[in-house]
Amino acid sequence: ALALHTQQQFQASQQTVAQHAQRATQLGIQRAISQVILSQLELPAILGALSDQLQAGLGYSGFYVWLSTSAGAPPMQVYGNGPSPGWQPADLASIPAALEVLHLPNAQVVLAPIVLQEQVVGVLKLVRDPPHDALTPVELDLLRLLLDSIALAVHNSRLYGEVASTKSFLENLVQGAGDAIFTVDLTDRITSWNTSAEHMFQAAAAV
Repeated sequence: ALALHTQQQFQASQQTVAQHAQRATQLGIQRAISQVILSQLELPAILGALSDQLQAGLGYSGFYVWLSTSAGAPPMQVYGNGPSPGWQPADLASIPAALEVLHLPNAQVVLAPIVLQEQVVGVLKLVRDPPHDALTPVELDLLRLLLDSIALAVHNSRLYGEVASTKSFLENLVQGAGDAIFTVDLTDRITSWNTSAEHMFQAAAAV
């Protein structure tokens, strides 16, 4: 009886240690995800960094993201790395409404919708080679956080694209204007001017 009790205590302590280690890994990946979102604007760069974190921290060998383009059309792949067994983007009817874990003969596949403002805008697919145990609640929480982070990255990328497009339009508008246009800083020092100003004052625009 004493030996059985000791063994049970040992197993419980081992489980506690494993849970603490997993939680520490989760916190480390959460921190890395936050740093990636804050430091990058281009969506492919963000997804590449997230893929590296999941491979190093949780052993996922495959990381794929598809985003919706138009109604009825297959989603477009915006990032892909590693093996991709199971679900493919042509399977529109089988996009899950929530995170699912599929156990294939040669892999464990996580498939989940990417939701932005209550609309499904894409699909996330993660692949782990066997053998792997069932995902723990800690890992599932991390994957849900990952989905939120990807949705945020998609949103930020779209905003960045809109800002870049507006900036390009305004720059072209200023350069094509027939009037001389200057920009100044807070000290009223001229910092740049357009093509018409170049012609009028015979001075090259600041680079």
